[in-house]
Amino acid sequence: MRTIIFLLLISFAMLLLASCSSEKSPETEAEPPPSALQNYPTFNMPPPEPSSKTIIDNSIFLADDSTTTLDDVARRLMAALDEARFGDRSFYLPRYGSEITDGFVLASQWEQTDKNGNPMPEPDRWAVKVTPSRDWSLSSILESLLGPNTGYFRVMVFFVTPNYIGQTDSLVNQETASDWTTEGAGFLPEEVGNELFASTNKAYFCTVYIYEFVQKTPDEKPIQRMQADGGLPARVHMEKSMLWSSLMENTQGGN
Repeated sequence: MRTIIFLLLISFAMLLLASCSSEKSPETEAEPPPSALQNYPTFNMPPPEPSSKTIIDNSIFLADDSTTTLDDVARRLMAALDEARFGDRSFYLPRYGSEITDGFVLASQWEQTDKNGNPMPEPDRWAVKVTPSRDWSLSSILESLLGPNTGYFRVMVFFVTPNYIGQTDSLVNQETASDWTTEGAGFLPEEVGNELFASTNKAYFCTVYIYEFVQKTPDEKPIQRMQADGGLPARVHMEKSMLWSSLMENTQGGN
């Protein structure tokens, strides 16, 4: 009798296991795709101390219907760079430590200028080191007799953010500043670009940091020069580079 009961229990257990195994196990919920921002280039914040800086008035970017997005601002800046003949630029997301914050960063191409901030004639304008003078005026010839040509360079970095930018106590070297042009992305992520530039909850601002460099001899590396040490104001750099006029010609308000 006990044997029969034992066999019945074994049979019942086997039937129960078979029934459970025949049922479909619930599908594991798919993980959401990784954000496009995870692999997007970032710009370490706060940035190095600039040679000079200025805030670009928001009215240059805002549309009459107040629907201006960060993508609109990025396109306006890119159009100004294109019109001023800057061929290269790079987008970044601002990053404080491990946290990516709101807005974006746009770095211009490394540019060679004369001592007054005027762009050098192309192709010398985009040279990374001082180039021999092609100016055969009497004053230029006399200057060359007194010593080697001095090179002047700049990189402009636009910060579009609702947050305080700040700066570190350190300056930036040529290698880092020139890499800003090439190590970023060529586009703004959609989820960042869709953000409103100005809303009741958040307002962005555009600030440009100018990093100006001087190379005194061909054997020396360009070093950063501050406005207090003879550098030019940020607004002068914007005007001399033709970026200011390009921005004003395409302003939303038509100024």
